[in-house]
Amino acid sequence: MKNLYGWTGTVLHINLSSRKITRIPTANFEPEKFIGGVGLSAKIFWDMGCPNVAALDMESPFIISTGPLTGLPGPFNRAEICGIGAQNYPEEQFTYSGIGGNFPSQLKYAGYDAIVILGKAKQPVYLSIQDDDVEIKDANSIWGLDLIETQRVLKNNDPKASVLAIGPAGENLCRCSVVATDTGSTAGQGGFGAVLGSKNLKAIRVKGSGKINIAKPDGFLKLITEMNAKGSWSKGAAQRWARAPLCGGEVGKELTKTYRIKFSGPYGCPYQCMGFYDVPGIGKGAAMCASWWYGFLRQEPEAAKAVWEANMFAQKLGINHFELLALIMIVAESIFEGIATPDEWIGVGVSPLPEILGGPAKDHDFLTTMLLKISEGNSPFSHGILRARDHILEGFQNKEEIKKLIEIKFPAWGYAAHYYGWLGLCLHVALDTRDSGNSTDGYLALNRDNVNGIPLDILGKHFGVPYGPSTFAHAEGTSDVEAVWEGIEYQTAWEIDNQQLRNSLPICNFASLPDAYFHPPEMDIRIFESKVFSLVTGINLDPGNLARTGERIWNMRRAIMVKRENRSREKDTYLDSFFNTRWPDIQDGSGGDLYEFTAFIDKNRFEALKDRFYILRGWDVGTGRPTRSKLEELGLKDVADVLEKTNNLS
Repeated sequence: MKNLYGWTGTVLHINLSSRKITRIPTANFEPEKFIGGVGLSAKIFWDMGCPNVAALDMESPFIISTGPLTGLPGPFNRAEICGIGAQNYPEEQFTYSGIGGNFPSQLKYAGYDAIVILGKAKQPVYLSIQDDDVEIKDANSIWGLDLIETQRVLKNNDPKASVLAIGPAGENLCRCSVVATDTGSTAGQGGFGAVLGSKNLKAIRVKGSGKINIAKPDGFLKLITEMNAKGSWSKGAAQRWARAPLCGGEVGKELTKTYRIKFSGPYGCPYQCMGFYDVPGIGKGAAMCASWWYGFLRQEPEAAKAVWEANMFAQKLGINHFELLALIMIVAESIFEGIATPDEWIGVGVSPLPEILGGPAKDHDFLTTMLLKISEGNSPFSHGILRARDHILEGFQNKEEIKKLIEIKFPAWGYAAHYYGWLGLCLHVALDTRDSGNSTDGYLALNRDNVNGIPLDILGKHFGVPYGPSTFAHAEGTSDVEAVWEGIEYQTAWEIDNQQLRNSLPICNFASLPDAYFHPPEMDIRIFESKVFSLVTGINLDPGNLARTGERIWNMRRAIMVKRENRSREKDTYLDSFFNTRWPDIQDGSGGDLYEFTAFIDKNRFEALKDRFYILRGWDVGTGRPTRSKLEELGLKDVADVLEKTNNLS
């Protein structure tokens, strides 16, 4: 590429073992075909030969990639962390996790589209990046500090610097540990905190003074100004669910009324979708979604401080909130339904239980004891609940019931489930390498009765995909609506392509839903993404060709799964407990209320849905693998050649 607009043009490659720092042209990785974020990271990983090493091996790559839109005004200031997921189970797989805050933009301003980190330092280190000045520095003095204190120390009174760091959980190689920046901005899934901990890398401090060259700056600013004027990025009601405690109840009202002081979010983002709270005696910080994990158990107003302490202490230690939410729900559900006793849970390491769960402890003692044990690696849950399953089952009289309860909450890849009763997402996750529910809200937008004033039939018909309550697998007798499986493959294909684009351009999940910018025929989400990409990069792709780019990225990721992990049709599935079982599927409504549906996934219909998806995407039905004709159609002939040489091409 002669001129790079949007991209900085450099990928920073750092080997901590040899302390060698190399700069590689971004053009080597064909950004015009793979964009950035997940797409660029997948291309980098493929070109590395898809290393078949363990997640915590020194040669396991840690890749953080921005995109051509990162650093520009709008809902674009995100990056994707990719690598071999330490959280994945039973197989470690190449996976991804998004992050916001100020870090992605500062990395771009420093002149880097991506950082690739290999090797292991002999002692704790951190990376200091200030434009062209890149150093590997001693981190012994900050090893052991919590995530927020680490950032305070490394910012060194420089508010323009940004720090990406791990907490004690990552240092101790806990597979449910996170990588985070600011407060509330976290790459929560993947166990990437443990990946950095295995490299003795505590943090990355970055400060940039550069700029981003745009192919058509006047056109870009005009488009952004128009979108703001039309209210495309609502700063009010549309983000109400995120800014208020998702746990709801009286405790949510108390936190909002007494302790919320402002809203916050990624640098330059018009949404500012997180609430920022100041609770005396505990501290300040941001929260949304699973940050409120303890509030799903404690809903009375006097529990507000305990709920906030749970969020902030888990943030400081660097523990995955979604994993904690699933754990507390499993424990509570089993006790309340008489499947297990408090003493049994105490016996397997969840101790001391709080009074609300029949234990002897006050909230503070329960939270500090449990979270410290997890972060120190001394809890059976330090490495994920599904990994702990077989170890803890011997401690229960009702072993099969506990096993089933865990597997319904963790049906695939070692991750807690989102809303798998929605058939499109159910298929999507089975095809992916992690729970993808937090970057695929398009499924929810296509299934609610009315989306931001747009009748659902108009929205669904416009994009040619199934929509409405019939796309949920209601168990027989629990709803007047019968599940309609036929055509779900079109909804999944549409959202998969859009997910690859939102995680590669990048663009915020909330700003790239089917109802976003919906003013057909002049504007919709596909037209907007096409326009903004073309204006920034100078590469003119119409909506159809940009969607095809999303499909290309997905097929590249699938090729990695096939080559490295021997991915096949048989692996595109869930644990047996998930199928032919009635189970509750809880989701949030537009106002933050929680709704419970009884779901039932028929395995035979699920397998037939897979058949239709493979055929639709040009994959082999017997193996679930891309064919040569499909890969060549997407400009991936070289990928097909490699798969053929390794006997992995259908």
